[in-house]
Amino acid sequence: MPYCNSMNWTRTLGLTELILIALFVVAYGLFIYRNFRVGRLLHSTTRSVYIKVVLRSITFAVLIMALLGPSFGETKREVREQGKDIYICVDLSESMNCKDVQPSRLERLKASVEQLINTFRADRIGIIVFSSVAYVQCPLTYDHNALQLFAATLKTDQVPDEGTDFGAALNVALDKHLATAKVRGRNQSKVVVLMSDGEDFGDETEESVRLLNKAGIRVFTVGIGTREGGPIPFKGNLLMDNEGQRVITKLNPKDLKSIAGATGGEYYELNQDINQMPRLIASLDKIEGQLCEVRKVDIGADKYYYFVLVGLGLLIADVLFTIKIIRL
Repeated sequence: MPYCNSMNWTRTLGLTELILIALFVVAYGLFIYRNFRVGRLLHSTTRSVYIKVVLRSITFAVLIMALLGPSFGETKREVREQGKDIYICVDLSESMNCKDVQPSRLERLKASVEQLINTFRADRIGIIVFSSVAYVQCPLTYDHNALQLFAATLKTDQVPDEGTDFGAALNVALDKHLATAKVRGRNQSKVVVLMSDGEDFGDETEESVRLLNKAGIRVFTVGIGTREGGPIPFKGNLLMDNEGQRVITKLNPKDLKSIAGATGGEYYELNQDINQMPRLIASLDKIEGQLCEVRKVDIGADKYYYFVLVGLGLLIADVLFTIKIIRL
C-alpha cells in the first residue's frame, strides 16, 4: 500500500486561530517586558523566566497545529460506486382529480413522489407523465431539488387526455433506460414505478411489459383510489357521460397487479385507509445498485492526535519543571 511523506492540512489558519495567536503573543510579550523591567530594578537575572516562555510557546504552537488537522502517510483506497436508475411514471388523466382519496388522488400521488425522491437521494430518478400519451418531464438526475420542483407542479392538464394508456408510459421508460445504458455505458439496476388509478385503455401494454421483462427491468405499481370510487371534477363541475350521468371512476388494480407480476415487481395500494408506500420503499431499497464504477482515491491519514499528545506532554513538563522566578 503506497504512502506519501508530504504533510497536508485539513484546515487553514482561520480567524479563531489568528485571534488565539495574537492574544498569546501580546500576553507573553507583556509578561516578558514586565519581568525584564523588574529584573533591571532589582539587578537580578530573568533568564529562567524565558525557559518557561519558550516551553509554553512550543506547546501552544503544537496545539495550534493539531487544530489545523495535520495528515500524512496518505494511502490509496478503492471506491466502488453503485446505484439504481428509477423512472417514476405518473398518471395525469382527468380521473386522478377524483376526491375519493383526500385531498385528491393527484395530490396524494404528488406527496408520494416527493417521498420517493427524498428517500432515494443516492440514486438517479426521472419522471414520466402520461395519460393517452407520455413524455419525459424530468430525465434521470441526481438533482433532487429539480425533481421536487417538477413533482410539485404536476397537473392533469399537462398532457392530452383521451384515456389512460400504460403502454405509452412503459414504452418511454423502456426506451430511456436502454438509451442511457447504451450511450453512457452505465450498468445500474433499472426500475420503473408506475402510479395510477389502474384504468388502462391502451392496446400496447402487454407488448411493453414483455419487452421490459426481457430487458430485466422490474416494474413496481401503485394503485391510487378506492374500489367505491367517486365522480371526476371537470371545469368547475363534474364530468358527465353522453346520457348526462356522472362518470364514476374506481380503482382497478387488476392491470397494475398483472404488470408488476409479469416483470418481477410488486403491487401496492394507496388510499384513505391503506398506505403501502413504506412497503414500496422497503422493496426498492432491497434492490442492490449494480456496480457502475471502480476508482482509487487518496485518503489522508489524520494524525492530529500525535500533536495533541506532544502538547499534553509539554504541559506536564511545564507543570513539573519549576524554576525560580521574580516575585513582586
